[in-house]
Amino acid sequence: MNRKERRRAKARRKAGAPGAEAIQLLELASQHHQAGRLSDAEDCYRKVLRVDPENTIATHLLGGIAYQNGDYQAAEDLFRKVVKSNPGDADAHNHLGNALTAQDRAGEAIEHYTK
Repeated sequence: MNRKERRRAKARRKAGAPGAEAIQLLELASQHHQAGRLSDAEDCYRKVLRVDPENTIATHLLGGIAYQNGDYQAAEDLFRKVVKSNPGDADAHNHLGNALTAQDRAGEAIEHYTK
């Protein structure tokens, strides 16, 4: 990688844009997820987060898998991370509300549903 490419990659990271490796892993994870191969999708999302720890797409979708697997606390933690990074993300608030509702915490859930 030459200096110009390194600068561009650094700028993308600063702007929150995922790198090429993260994009490829997200595409593969999406294929697994849509085909119902949740374990394979989860592995790919975790790889994305090793490459790009602040990737809210992978974090959000990993939260969805945790929710689907009945791990509502893990789903809550992941959705909270997304909401913290993107307070205006209505889907993340809705999914966080669902995770809270699944834990019988309706009062907290309502706060997120209304956002």
